[in-house]
Amino acid sequence: MARSGQKVEEREALEVLCGWGVVAEHEWLETSKVQGERTPDLRLELPTGQEVLAEVRMHTYSAARHLFSADGKEHPTSRLRCRWEVMISDPTASDPTAATSQSFKDLVDETLVPLLEAVESAGGTPEAMKTLAAQRLRSVGDSLDPNIPEWLRRRIRIWRAPEPVGSGSGLIKTWASTSYGINLEAVDDLVAALQDCIDSKDAHGQGADWLVAALDGSRASQQLEEACDRVLDGGSERYSDINSRVDMRGFDEVWAFARSFTGDHHMMLRLTKTGAEWKRLNRVRSSAA
Repeated sequence: MARSGQKVEEREALEVLCGWGVVAEHEWLETSKVQGERTPDLRLELPTGQEVLAEVRMHTYSAARHLFSADGKEHPTSRLRCRWEVMISDPTASDPTAATSQSFKDLVDETLVPLLEAVESAGGTPEAMKTLAAQRLRSVGDSLDPNIPEWLRRRIRIWRAPEPVGSGSGLIKTWASTSYGINLEAVDDLVAALQDCIDSKDAHGQGADWLVAALDGSRASQQLEEACDRVLDGGSERYSDINSRVDMRGFDEVWAFARSFTGDHHMMLRLTKTGAEWKRLNRVRSSAA
């Protein structure tokens, strides 16, 4: 049973644990009404009969949340005759101190729609329109400050050739990423995010046995996805020591998960005192959630 006011990351955390196969039964624990008293989020019964208490923690930053609010959004407009897909990349959004960028509705309405409308008016094949749009987008960005390295600036790219819609209005579908210009082969941001979650929850002393960290819209989440793919493709030696780089404090296990770029998988990491496991699961809602 879900508790009142349950957050998305809590539902997905349970989905991840159930998908891994470690949960036989579960109970959401209501927040204590005693001032200053904290309770874990979940009581879990494992298939072995063992009971553990689990805490869920979201790791995200305001700029990253803002950036990923544009991910997968469709913006219909009668001014266009095609379906366009645009990737918005901003590596600075994973910085905890980064300011949020302009409204994406304003970006679409004031910049992308008139630019793509002009491209469609110029005509040509879908590939020719994609090339022309890419050329005109090169100067578009939140910051043109020459003191900022080019790779740190927001990039807006045409994701694929436009598709004519035939009849009716066209649209712009936006995707979001923080990965441009960062090292996805490393796990430094992932380790730092996990340690931040661990330290934050350990300081509260809520008595949980497990910590489940939901990584949302950050370099950490994209490093988790890249590492998970590499491990499952046979490159586990690169990340074999990741558990030794994380101080788990009082937790017996630390879990981390993030949605894949396409949104149809959860990429997962399970840390124990002695090792690490990685898994990729289809995002199928558990009836237990």
